[in-house]
Amino acid sequence: MTEPRTLKELTPEEQGDLGRLASRAGTRAAQSLALLMGLPDNALHAAPFSVGGAREVTDALGARQALAVMFRLAGGVNGRFWLVAPLPEMLALAARLLGTPASPPAALDDNARGALAEAGNVVSSSFINVFGDALRQVCYPSVPDVRNAPSSLLSRLALDSTDVVGLIPVRGTTDPPLRATFLWSPDPLSLGSLVRAVKERSHA
Repeated sequence: MTEPRTLKELTPEEQGDLGRLASRAGTRAAQSLALLMGLPDNALHAAPFSVGGAREVTDALGARQALAVMFRLAGGVNGRFWLVAPLPEMLALAARLLGTPASPPAALDDNARGALAEAGNVVSSSFINVFGDALRQVCYPSVPDVRNAPSSLLSRLALDSTDVVGLIPVRGTTDPPLRATFLWSPDPLSLGSLVRAVKERSHA
């Protein structure tokens, strides 16, 4: 059987095995983000992992301006991980991280950029460490790239390697409510080996 090179080529069994692990990684990442925000670790809910295309990515980014904290993943699992949301919601997240939830910045300033980059570091590490623990391999994210851009541009970048991406929406009952999404895209050349390893672990 030909190994999958994109997430849309996974069989139902492969998507189930990989999706369960990715969902667990999303939950861990959401817990880490909640704690960083000074909230209980169950204050943010990560939806189950799903695979989507342009429409789903557009829903995650919003109609106009969005912000992405972008990482390359290396080590045992290669690929990309992004923390994304419409710009106003990311600015609200930055305000909570900075301890000023009632006064979000009007634009992405240095303090907000630094807070979001640090949040991305924590979230991406929590996410990829679940894969590292399961596979018993070292996994690590790159230095964050915080990018404020039109949603249409970020959508094209997110779907650059393939026309699908893994999505994990995160929602919280904060005031204002939190809305963000984790985007995960394993490199096509490494997806097959990842699927094999996850399958062996899940059926061991």
